[in-house]
Amino acid sequence: MTATRGRWSAAALCIIAMLPLAACGKDPVAAPNGASANGPAELKPTTLRVDKAFWHAGWKVTLGEAKFGTTDLTILNPLGPASAPAVTFETTVENLGNDTGGFESQIVLSAGDKNYVKVLGVDAFSTVPGASRQKGSLVIVTDEGFRFDDAVLTVGRPENNQAVVPLGGSGALVSLEPVTVTVTGTAAVPTTQAGPGTLTIKVTGGELRADIPSKHSEVKKGGLALTLNFSVSWASGKIYDYVFDDNHVLLKWPDGTAVAPDRLDAVLLGPGATKPDQFVRFLTPSPASGAYVLVLKAENSNATAEIPIQIQTAA
Repeated sequence: MTATRGRWSAAALCIIAMLPLAACGKDPVAAPNGASANGPAELKPTTLRVDKAFWHAGWKVTLGEAKFGTTDLTILNPLGPASAPAVTFETTVENLGNDTGGFESQIVLSAGDKNYVKVLGVDAFSTVPGASRQKGSLVIVTDEGFRFDDAVLTVGRPENNQAVVPLGGSGALVSLEPVTVTVTGTAAVPTTQAGPGTLTIKVTGGELRADIPSKHSEVKKGGLALTLNFSVSWASGKIYDYVFDDNHVLLKWPDGTAVAPDRLDAVLLGPGATKPDQFVRFLTPSPASGAYVLVLKAENSNATAEIPIQIQTAA
């Protein structure tokens, strides 16, 4: 037994002693992408002109040049690595609402079978005053294998409307750009509230969009928001005021469904008064193409009047 243990010990010492010699005698393995063995790979920068815009949750974002490469993250991500592979987009961000805020929609960069979700914003994505725009950068951390060839940027949560921006040579842009609705018309109904009179609305135009800028929110998937601009007046010989509110209008969809307003601010009308610059918002199906009808109703009666609305959008 003693002789056997001696032979094993000698063999083990021999193997251990030989390992450094074998390592010294073998060529070192080159680090990938030209990196040294002491640090991360330094990627050769790749650039792409995107020059596309999308609208989401009360924001318009225009993408300029996109650059992929090793990116300094010391300021953007102080608790993480000092640098990492990333795509940096030149951006112009426009706040379509009235309140100061920051762009907060979910952003996913997809390429191949990978999704990159670590998004870091610079300048424009932090705080933008209402009805203002500013330039900045959008940085999305990737890995060394990222390529622009089949890359796609998806904006928004899956239960809501999503903007889709293809960065490669194929794929359809889903910008969610608002659509102007050309509509004019006048409707009038007799009233009995506050005495006999005539209630009249005059529609001057409209807009169809996938978001609600005043709330910086996105409409649910499968729906859109139709906003109609109008003036309202009340003609009466009485001295009382008339209250015009969301009980006075409906929107009929092309399939005959009638829906109440999503928003209409009540207006107090004096005899002979006209209130311009009003709006009413309805939710519609998506796609929204078809013949709609705005219905004006009198209170406490069956009197109605209609304004036809024709909407044509891409499928």
